[in-house]
Amino acid sequence: KELRLQLGKAAASALPDVRYQVPDAEYSIDNAAMIAIAGFFRWKKMDDFQKKKSFENWRVMKTEASMNLGKKS
Repeated sequence: KELRLQLGKAAASALPDVRYQVPDAEYSIDNAAMIAIAGFFRWKKMDDFQKKKSFENWRVMKTEASMNLGKKS
């Protein structure tokens, strides 16, 4: 709650022409749900070619609990 308050004050100070809105906590706590619904709406807007092309960009990875995700050791 405090972080939202501080962000609102900073936004009002730095961007006086911008309206800062905060959704109710019940709608903004689960990042996975927000990402999924954004992806759903984006997918719905795509034509067949775009959908097919998006699958070509996916990489298949074998996952492991101790997997290195890009940091060089």
